[in-house]
Amino acid sequence: ERALAPQLDLTAHVGLNRYLYRNQYRYGVAVPDPVNQDETRGQWWNATAHVAYTGWNAHRIVAGAEIQQDGRQDYSNDDLAPAYSRWRQTGGARKLAVFVDDAWTPAEAWQLHLGLRLDRSDTRTDIRSCDPTMAAPVACASAAFTTALTRWSPRGGLVYRPGAATSVKFLWARAFRAPNPGEMGFVTPNARSSIGVASPERFVSRDLIAEHFVHANFRLSANLFRYDLLGVIGPDGNNLPVNQADMQSRGLVLALDWKSPRNHRVRAGFLQTRVSNGAPRQGVDDAPRRVAQFSLGMPLAADRWRLGTEWLAQTSRLTSAGQTVPGTAIGNVTLSTNRFWRDTDLSFSVYNVFNRRYADPAQPVAAPVDRIEQDGRSLRVQWAYRY
Repeated sequence: ERALAPQLDLTAHVGLNRYLYRNQYRYGVAVPDPVNQDETRGQWWNATAHVAYTGWNAHRIVAGAEIQQDGRQDYSNDDLAPAYSRWRQTGGARKLAVFVDDAWTPAEAWQLHLGLRLDRSDTRTDIRSCDPTMAAPVACASAAFTTALTRWSPRGGLVYRPGAATSVKFLWARAFRAPNPGEMGFVTPNARSSIGVASPERFVSRDLIAEHFVHANFRLSANLFRYDLLGVIGPDGNNLPVNQADMQSRGLVLALDWKSPRNHRVRAGFLQTRVSNGAPRQGVDDAPRRVAQFSLGMPLAADRWRLGTEWLAQTSRLTSAGQTVPGTAIGNVTLSTNRFWRDTDLSFSVYNVFNRRYADPAQPVAAPVDRIEQDGRSLRVQWAYRY
C-alpha cells in the first residue's frame, strides 16, 4: 500500500497458494476390505491491484484488476488393494477481472454507490474414468472439457442518513459462480461419452437495511432481504452435475451490538427466513425458518483475561428424505488471554457445554443416511504465537 499522490492511493497484493487433501475410505463390502483413496492437489497464484481516487468533487472512485492462474487442479480416486486407478482428473484455469466502483455524495444526507465488474475465465479439465467390473479395452474412457466464460456483475446502493446516528440503505447486486472442476462434466466408461457442462449459477441480492446508534457504543440494525440463486448446480438422478431449480430466500435479520466503557460486550441477532425452490408446498433441505444468536464477553483479572459465552439456536430442518431434524440450542464458553507470555495468546474453550445431542441433515448422496449426529461436549486448548 502506498500513496501515489495526495488524493490517489494504491493497494496491491500477490499470493502463492497450495492445497493438498488425501483420505482413505473403508467400506467393509468385502474381505479383505478394498481400501479406496481420494487425493486432491491444487496450486495457484493470484494478484490484485486497485487505486482509490478522491480528487473529483464528492466522488470516491476505486478501479482495479485481478488475475489468477490455476496451474494445478488435480483429483484422483484409486483402489489400493488390489491397486486400480478409477479416476484421473487434471486441469487448470486462467481468470482475469477488471472492476470500477464510484461512491458519490451529492448531498450531506445522501450517497450513491455504483459498481461494475467484468470477469473472464478459460478452464480446461481432462478426465479418465475406469470401471474395474468391465473388461478391457472398454473399461476406460477419456474426455476433455473446455470453457471460455465472460460475465458482467453490476451492483448499486443508495444510502440515506437523516442524522448522524441513523442510516437507511438499499443495496442491489448481481453475481455468479462458475462450475468448479468437479462440476464441469462427467464421463462413463460404458458409454464412452461425456455428459454436458453445467452453466454458471447466478445470484441476485436485494437488501433494505436500517441502522441506528442509540449512542456511540450501542447499535441496532434491521435487514429485510431477498436473495435469488438461479440455476443451482447439483447432481441429477445419475449423479451428474446439472443446473437444477432456482432457489429464493426472503427474510428479516434483527441485531444489536452493545459495548460498555469497561469493555463488556453484548451481541444478539435473530433471523426469520423462508427458503423455497419453486416447488409448491415443498421445503428446502437444511434450511431452518428461525435462527437466534446471543454472545456476551467480559474482562477478568484486570483485563488480563476475557470470558466469552455464546448461545446458538435454530428451528427444525428438513432432510433429503423428507424427514425432520429437530431444532437445537447449543452453548459455548471460551476463556482467553493475549497477555500470556510475550507475543503469545492462550485460550480454553468448551463447545456444546450442556452436551446436547443433535444432528445435521446429510447430503442426498449419503442416502439411505439422511442425518449425521454431531459432537457432544468437546474441549479445545489453543496457543498462538504472533511474529
